[in-house]
Parts: sequence; C-alpha cells; structure tokens
Amino acid sequence: MLKKVSSIIISFFLFAHVFASDIPCYDIGKSNFKLKDFTIGLIIDSTQVMDINQIAETKDVQLTNSLLYITSMDNNYWLMFNIRNSTSETIKRIVGFNEAIMETADLYYKTDTGWHHEQNGLSQAIDKRQIKNGCPVFYISLKAGETKTVYLKINTKLIFSFSVIVEDISEYFQKEQTRVIGHWIYFGAALAILIYNIFLLFSLRDKVYLYYVIYAACIIIYTFNSSGFSLYINSNLNIYYTLFSSLAFMGWAVPMFTRELLKTKELSKWIDKVLIIISVAHLALALLIIINIYSYRWISIIGMPSILFLFFVGVFSIIKKIPVANLYVFGMGAYLIGLFMIAGVTLNILPFNNFTRYGFMVGSIIELIVFSLAIARRIKILQEEKIIFQDKLLASEISMKNELKIKVQERTQELVDIGKELIDKNDELSLQVNEKNNALGTLKKTEMNLRESNVTKNKLFSIISHDLRSPFNSILGFANLLLKNHKQYDEVKIEEYLKVVDNSAKQTYKLLDNLLNWARTQTDGFVFNPKKQSLEKILIELIKLEKNNAEIKNIELSYNLSEDINIYADYNMMEIILRNLISNALKFTHINGEVTIDAKQDTDNVIISVSDTGVGIKQEVLQEIFEISQKKSTVGTEDEKGTGLGLVLCKEFVEKHDGKIWVESEIGKGSKFIFSIPRLIS
Repeated sequence: MLKKVSSIIISFFLFAHVFASDIPCYDIGKSNFKLKDFTIGLIIDSTQVMDINQIAETKDVQLTNSLLYITSMDNNYWLMFNIRNSTSETIKRIVGFNEAIMETADLYYKTDTGWHHEQNGLSQAIDKRQIKNGCPVFYISLKAGETKTVYLKINTKLIFSFSVIVEDISEYFQKEQTRVIGHWIYFGAALAILIYNIFLLFSLRDKVYLYYVIYAACIIIYTFNSSGFSLYINSNLNIYYTLFSSLAFMGWAVPMFTRELLKTKELSKWIDKVLIIISVAHLALALLIIINIYSYRWISIIGMPSILFLFFVGVFSIIKKIPVANLYVFGMGAYLIGLFMIAGVTLNILPFNNFTRYGFMVGSIIELIVFSLAIARRIKILQEEKIIFQDKLLASEISMKNELKIKVQERTQELVDIGKELIDKNDELSLQVNEKNNALGTLKKTEMNLRESNVTKNKLFSIISHDLRSPFNSILGFANLLLKNHKQYDEVKIEEYLKVVDNSAKQTYKLLDNLLNWARTQTDGFVFNPKKQSLEKILIELIKLEKNNAEIKNIELSYNLSEDINIYADYNMMEIILRNLISNALKFTHINGEVTIDAKQDTDNVIISVSDTGVGIKQEVLQEIFEISQKKSTVGTEDEKGTGLGLVLCKEFVEKHDGKIWVESEIGKGSKFIFSIPRLIS
C-alpha cells in the first residue's frame, strides 16, 4: 500500500504539467523532418490489464514530453502520438526508444485488417527482433497521405528515464553506429586500465589495488549491461537483472578503496566508521538485487548520498594535506558531474543529448585513470619517504660541513653578478633609448600601412572561413560516403552524391576564381590595362557562356544597345563585372523568366544595366550589398550556390574605371543592377 501511495505522489509531481487533450500529430514526410523533445499522449494503466482496444477508446489522455522518467514498476505505460505522411510516396521510419532496459516494449497501430502488433524489449531475444538492436525499436511505413496513430506499451522492473524516438532510418543507424563506436572506445580504454592494474595487483599485492580492480570491473560490467550490449551474448533475463548488482558491488568497493588510499583510520575514526557502514550497506543491497531486482530502486537513495560523502572525505583529506587527496577529489568530481548530468536530464533540468546522456562514461573513465594515478602516486610516495628517511641521516652531516663554504661562495658570486648586471643594464638602457627614438619615426610611417593590411587580411579570412569551408565540407563528406558505401549504394544514389560533389567543386572553383581576382586588386597584382573595346562583342561572348545556365531554367537572356557603343575599359575587368551581374540575375530569376542587358550613353558616361524578373532584394540588404564585411552567399531560386564575392568584385572593378555601381530592386518584381563608366572621347 505504501509503495503505491509513493508512486502516485511521485507521478503527480512529474506529470503535474500535463492536461487532457487530443493526441498530437506530426508530419514526418517533410524534407527537414526531425522529432526531438516532442509532445506525446500518456495513459498509465495501474491495473496492467487494459488491452489496445480499451486504450484506443480512452479519452482521458495526458500530454507529456517524449523524455520520460519511469516512477513505478507496477504500471503499464501507454504512449501514443499521430504521424502523417504528406508526401506522394510511401515513407519508412524508425519508432521506438533510446534505452534498452524495458522488459516489454510493444508497438500497435491500426491496419485494414485490424491491429498490427509487434513485441520487443528484454523479454524478446535480439535474434527474434525485426531490428536486431539493443534498444527496442520498430520499422513503421506510411503510404502517401496516410496518417497513423502509434501506440507504444512498456513495462519495466527498473526505475529509469528514456526518450521516445521517431527518426529517419539512415540517420538512426548512423547515430547507432556512432554510439557503438563510442562505447567500444570506452570499453577498450577501461579494459586496458583494468588489465594494467590487475598486473600491478599481482606484482605488488597491495589491498588498494584489489579494491580498485573490483571497482573498475564493476563499472565495465554495469555499463556493458545497462547500455544493452550484454543482450547480444545473453538472452536470460535473470542473468541480465543480476548483473545490475554490479553497481551496488561498486558502491562496496569504492569506500574500501578510499579507506586504503587515504588511510582514513589515521585521518579520522568517525569517517572511517561511516565508510565501513556505506560499504556494508552496498554489499547488502547487491545481495538483495540478486535475490529480487525490485531492490534496485534503493540504489539511488543509498548511492547518491554515499558518493557525496566520499567527495567530502576527499575534500577533508586535502585540508588535512593528504598527498593523493587532490587526485582523489578530481577523479570523484568528474564522476559526480557525469551522474548529476544524468539526474539533470531525468528531472528535465538539462537538455537530453549525447553529452548529458553519456557524460557519466567520460566521468567514469577519467575517474578510473585518475584513481590509477593516485594509487601509483601513493606507492611512489611511500617509496620516496623510505629513501628520504635513509638519506637524511647521511646528508645532514655533509650538509652542515659544506653549508658555510657554500654560503660564502654564493654571496661572493652574487656580488660579482650584481656588478656585471648593473653595467649591462646601463648599456642596455642607453641602447634602448637610441633604438626607441629611431623606431618612433618608423612606427608612425608604417602604422597606416599595417592597419590597411590588417583590414585586407581580415576581409580575406572572413570570406574564406565563411564561404570556402562549406563546399569543401560537402565535397569531403559526400566523397567519404561514396568511398565507404559505394558498394551498397545503387546508381541513382551514387549519381545523386556525385552531382552534389560536382556542384560543390564548381562552386568552390568559382569562389577561388573571384577570390583570386579580388585579392589581386588588393595587392596591386591585377594590372589595369584599359583599351578601346566593343561593348556588343563583350556581351555576345558572355551570352554564349551563360546560354546553358539560362536554358536550364528556360530564361530568355538578351541584350539591347541604343547604338554601337565603344568603351574605354580593361577587357578582363569588364568581362568579370558583366559575367557576375548576369550570373546573379540568372541565379535569382524563376523558371521562364527574363534577363536583359541594356546600354546607353549620355554626354559623360556609358550606363549599363542588367535587369531580371526574379525574387528581388530586401531594402535592409540593399544598403550593404556591395560591402565585403557584410557579404554572405545566398541560395538561388533553384538552390544554386553563390560565391559571396561577385558583387564586391564588381564594385572594385567599376571604381577602377572611375565609375559607380548601384541597384534598384523590389521584392517579387526583380532587380536592376546599374553601373556607369566615363564615356570614350573620340
């Protein structure tokens, strides 16, 4: 009776924020589909007799977060939510849980012939599961336009936190692969430390190593079991639950290790007695867990205060200047942080992510390493103390005889050194005064050059870090995927990835070309060589180059000259200006749009414009569109990538010709980039 009342009280506080409501629905067919910390329906069946039909008819559904904390082992927990496929194709997803320790985990959803039911959890051996994974997960598919209500029922003999997941299949298995790699790195490191200390145990036969080896073995066993990896080699539930006693055995070993390492018998009698009590309590709890897994609920009640007390013992030992106490506190502190992160996630204080979920693994490996160092340090200190004691008697007599002689020599040498130092300082000060006077003039002359160089450097770095990294990441990422998985991918998938690599390479080349041209203008590497040029000839060549890009989007690309116009300009610079403006116009013009180049001349100037019927530009963007400090690449109407540098080059080269450039634009109606250069005087 008391157990049920406690469960009701805990459940009330944990779910006090939820209200009866309709079951939420999520569109999992979107291209940016991702469900994380989402809302789900919850029904707690304390009778454990309700079936799926009764659950489906129940209207009193609570809403809660998909990250849940199980507070009772006497209930069935029913979780439910709607998922919808808004696409025109059948899609397949993974639904399930991110923890392995549910005894039963069942999936239900309605089909044309009745209820579809799949079983999972610890009661199902991995080789009998549809997805052979330590965590209970299921495949679920939705036809085009289909909506399903997913019901998940779980029952457990362990109090724990978990999260409901709905993920893309490939992303899930990539995450699972990362999780497996991370765990095996952890197990490899922990086993290496364990084996090393087993060797030292047999070599030195010190009790502190015995307790440390037991403690390290318990950490490895507990992590291996709770993370679900033991299920791959063991399908017996009794063995699985029995292995959870390793956490209680660890609670027995750590206080005993602490007593030996910090010599608490000599440090404080009452502290030593408390450590014995903690150790005995954990040993008794370990035996109870072996007899009945329901006793596992007491592990947190006993364990957390015990760890805090052990941390206190370490701090107390530092105050008492115990040599290895600082290492002990550091190791215990790392493990405490990991445990508090898990507690924070469970109580919804901290966000659920790989760092908070698996922080205790990092903390425990740090603790293992630091404790191992502490033991080694302790042994070394004992050996050093013995040697020091023996040497003190011999050294004291020699020291007294030589002390006076050494002091006289030292004083004499100090006086000589002080005299030399004063002479050197005087010469150094005179030299510094002369050097500073000469340097002041040089510094003033170079200050402005350095500032200008620094601004140019910062501009280059900002462009490279912002725009060059992204396409290289795409090329490297997809190339690595193709290299590792080309045998598993079909030709369509390979072609898709190759197109991404090709587009990223073209984008990168274009950026490098523009970046090189711009850098050359900044460093006087771009020779300005204006000559008489035919504007129409330049436009004809550029339209030929951009013809394919225009045809892809069925854009009409044309030019209109009021007369035969000759300009006095650098051919390469003029070609770069017009090519960038035309390329931008095509990029931001919708399919079946128009891009037109117009040119006319007045008394003083030749005025050239590139107009499009594209998306237009926001007014706040127009103010800084030609500034490199604000420049960022924008995606086109068909996801075309830009370099983020084209308009900056245009402005640089137009101003080289003593011209001006500006833009007129309206959202939804297109843009018009206009520039003028002085007219050729015949």
